[in-house]
Amino acid sequence: MEALLPINKSNTRLIIVHHSLPLSLQNVGDGGYWSFHDRNLASLASSVHLLKKNNIINDYIWVGCPVNDQFQPLSGTGNDDSEEESNRLYSLLVENDCNPVETINQKLYEDAVINFTHKFLKNIFHYEVSESRFDEGHWSSYKEFNRQFANKVLQLYRPGDIIWIHGIELLTLPRLLRKLNPSMFVGLFLHSPFPSVEVFRCVSSRKQILKGMLGANLVAFQAYSYSRYFCQSCTRLLGTPAGFDSVKFNDKTDDKNGRSSGTNNERITKISVFSEGIDPNVTLQILSHESTKQRINELKETFKGKTIFISKDQGEANEGTKNKLLAFESFLKRNPSLVKDVVLFLICEPINNNNSNSLNASSNVGSIGGGSSSSNGSSPGHSMNSSCNGLSFSGFASSFGFTSSSSCNGISNRKDKVISMINETVARINGEYGKVGIIPIQYINRFVDYEEICSFFQVADILLSAPLREGMNLDTHDFVASHRIKNANDKPGILILSEFDGASRCFGGAILVNPYSVNQISQGIETAFHLKNEEAIIKHNQNLEYVMTNTSYLWGEAFLYDILSLQDQLQSQQQEMVDTCYLDIKVLDKSYRLADRRLLIFDYDGAFKSFQSQSSQQQGQPQQQDNSQSQYLPAKIANILKKLSKDTKNIIYVITSRDASTFGNLLENIPGVGLGCEHGSFLKSSTGIHGGIEEWQNLSEGIDLSWKEMVVPILEHFCERIPGSSLVVNKVTVSFSYENCFSEYSSENAQELLTTLMEVAGKTPIDISNSNKVIEIKPSGTGSSIAMKKVMEENPEIDFMLCIGDEKTEQGVFDLLDRSNPNHFAVSVGKKKSYTKYFVNNQNQVLSMLELVSNYLNVSSPPANFHTYINSISLKAKSSPMVETSTPNLPYSLPI
Repeated sequence: MEALLPINKSNTRLIIVHHSLPLSLQNVGDGGYWSFHDRNLASLASSVHLLKKNNIINDYIWVGCPVNDQFQPLSGTGNDDSEEESNRLYSLLVENDCNPVETINQKLYEDAVINFTHKFLKNIFHYEVSESRFDEGHWSSYKEFNRQFANKVLQLYRPGDIIWIHGIELLTLPRLLRKLNPSMFVGLFLHSPFPSVEVFRCVSSRKQILKGMLGANLVAFQAYSYSRYFCQSCTRLLGTPAGFDSVKFNDKTDDKNGRSSGTNNERITKISVFSEGIDPNVTLQILSHESTKQRINELKETFKGKTIFISKDQGEANEGTKNKLLAFESFLKRNPSLVKDVVLFLICEPINNNNSNSLNASSNVGSIGGGSSSSNGSSPGHSMNSSCNGLSFSGFASSFGFTSSSSCNGISNRKDKVISMINETVARINGEYGKVGIIPIQYINRFVDYEEICSFFQVADILLSAPLREGMNLDTHDFVASHRIKNANDKPGILILSEFDGASRCFGGAILVNPYSVNQISQGIETAFHLKNEEAIIKHNQNLEYVMTNTSYLWGEAFLYDILSLQDQLQSQQQEMVDTCYLDIKVLDKSYRLADRRLLIFDYDGAFKSFQSQSSQQQGQPQQQDNSQSQYLPAKIANILKKLSKDTKNIIYVITSRDASTFGNLLENIPGVGLGCEHGSFLKSSTGIHGGIEEWQNLSEGIDLSWKEMVVPILEHFCERIPGSSLVVNKVTVSFSYENCFSEYSSENAQELLTTLMEVAGKTPIDISNSNKVIEIKPSGTGSSIAMKKVMEENPEIDFMLCIGDEKTEQGVFDLLDRSNPNHFAVSVGKKKSYTKYFVNNQNQVLSMLELVSNYLNVSSPPANFHTYINSISLKAKSSPMVETSTPNLPYSLPI
């Protein structure tokens, strides 16, 4: 992957944005390592350090609040430090690439991060809906929190920087940055799961959050299921077209009251999946310390002859801990003879933890760097190299308004009850099965530093990790890495993982269990205990290969590869947009006259539809739906097409999504014009395809259409639910229109329909398009571009091409034209598009242009000096690149 990164990759600076700075540190052993209480922050610190070390990036800085995850000052609750000391420490932090958001005070942080994010949004993302309560005041604080982060990032931003945002605390930040500076390249990574659309709908501010996330160029998740849920939510709640790896979003700017101002800003957000990893070399270094070796030997001697299970959770994961205890108890009940042979290390780190939140005043402090890892507790992540000169962090934290607050650290009554139940269950099991010298459960209810947890992992035989819902439990990576140095005769580590942990998608050698089923967890424990050594080695090798390959370094490199690729792609599109210009009719006309064989492609809706509506109104007919047009083609269009078709050098095709019979009748009086109906599924031509003069050719013949049996009933169901909607079932394609539905109810149901169809598309070979309240479904592998490519292949002598359409025209048709060929004219109507070289303002200008190029045929005596004639032609008005009227000022008049 590194070889694929752009050449100038080393000039990139990363701005890493996290709700808190990486200051929760502890000295680990004698190796100069530091630990983080936030496992994901440790993995992130390791990743960016290695990226810089390997010259993938030039530099990086951190942006966040000077607090730890428990919202406590970093070295106590006092405020004894002088202002001078606080300023010195602030300067030291900036020197070491840490940039605090100074404007955020304690109240704002508490309401935005603790109350809204951790007590509400995090519960939703982990499917604890019944325990979540939305508070409008906390939501306002959340938005203000993100706004102040945006201002800070804007102060630090330099052209060329890449911004990498982490966590659900900052979900609206990408859109705020996009408004402040549209040229920023922003990536967003969610360490947590993303819930299904039915769960995410429970969030009152759901649309604002989705719009905020879509402000990023790249949104990445831990697992594909999370990315799929996100795309479904965007489709269902915002009505945005979403594919497997991208979401197309038309971000209309809001006024001060939050209402849409109507200004469009269409963009595509890429969706990716990068599973987080660790740096396994750090684990090996920790295990090589003499103090760690001594601790391992002590544990082995104490629990000699026993099979050791280990389970580790933080406070918020204790709901799943209860089920694990009951499962272990069930295992002991079924196997009473094994009580003396097994032991469970149960580690429950409390949310409130004061042991890891201070930094020794004599410690060295310097630039962020170094190691990684990722337990649910601490892990190595920083090395410091500058002297702190005896300064503590308390004055610095309090200088920004951060002081100790017990209300911020409290957990809900429900969690108190869960913890009480865990304590009671441990006491009951040990009381029932314990004997002198035999304690089935070794209960550790305190913070465990990384050096000690590596010791536990190394001596343990089986890791029992069964959270009810988790983005990526990096304890699994640490456990596997801790077992790679065991002797060949030892039994390798075995993983028992929750099906709802993102890690379950990574480890093929794990035993998967349903964390909600006590019986399944108990069966998993028994399976792991009786697993043969040969099979365990095979499983462990699979897991170890994953850990050694998918490291924190690769995680960061994958992010950079994707966002730098987007950067190159966007720059290319912007250059093409710069190159896209108003069509110069003189250039077109000259190329047209000099050509020997021409292919003219017109998307009927994109080039002529407005005249169809005008014609119906002039004849006193009601305006028709898309697929039931007036019986007659407007005279203006008919006359022009007839003139063009009389030129034997021309091959003309009019393409449409309509069915063959309806559109064939519409153009039956113009036999020289070829037709492409139902998105190119049917072709009819007198000149374009050899041997196909009169008969329709079914280009979709043999294609599987069994999907219609599934799709049509769904569309019929929604057509009944949405008043004013219509359904057209053609031979190959299907279209659903709700153009005449304007209620919010109709929009919500249409978005639900689109979500349902996207789910069907994941199982059947169909393509879905949604534009201007028309949903069209067609078989994969078909399209107007494929049909037109067939025409080109049948006529290799073509030396001039003109293609006219609008934003709804299939892009692949425009892509058939060579942008560098001066005789190829891809023309978009109404909007400037990167994939077309030219554009005109409206369909009146299309008509004027075609009248001009067809007019030369009616000149009985062409001008003697052809170049003088060409230079005399111009449709340009003084105030516009092209004439806006329906009757252009032509050198020769045409009958209308």
